[in-house]
Amino acid sequence: MSFGVGSILARFLPLPLVPHVLRYPAQVLGVIAIVAAVVLIASAPLLFLMHRTTLVPHGNAQALVLGGPFRISRNPMYLGLTIAYLGVTLLRASAWPLLFLAIPLWVVRSKTIPFEEAAMTRLFGDEYRAYQRRVRRWL
Repeated sequence: MSFGVGSILARFLPLPLVPHVLRYPAQVLGVIAIVAAVVLIASAPLLFLMHRTTLVPHGNAQALVLGGPFRISRNPMYLGLTIAYLGVTLLRASAWPLLFLAIPLWVVRSKTIPFEEAAMTRLFGDEYRAYQRRVRRWL
C-alpha cells in the first residue's frame, strides 16, 4: 500500500530519486536488486518444503530451518521484500515510494516479527533462542 501511495504521488508531483543522467545506472541497480530479492524470497519457502515444515510460524512447524539464507538473516523473506521494494523504486526513479518505505518496515519490525519470534520461541525454545543469538534479525 505504501508503494502505491508513493507511486500515485509520483504521477502528480514528480520527485526524482536520481538526476536524469544517472537514471539508467539506477535502473540497472534496480533490476539487480529485484533479481537478488526474488532469489532470496524464493529460496526460503523451498527450504521449508525440503524440511517438510510450514511457513506459518504459529502453524504446525516440524523443524527449525537454519540453512540457506537463514544463516545470514532470521527474516530473509522480509529482507527480500524490502530489497525488491528498493529495486522497483530505483526502476521508477521516484523518491516518493522510498519516503513511504518506513511504514511497512515499522509494521513488520514492531508487530509481525515479534509475534513470529514469540511463536518460534514457544515451538523451539532454547534452540531458537540460540539461533537468535547467532543470526541477526535482518543482516
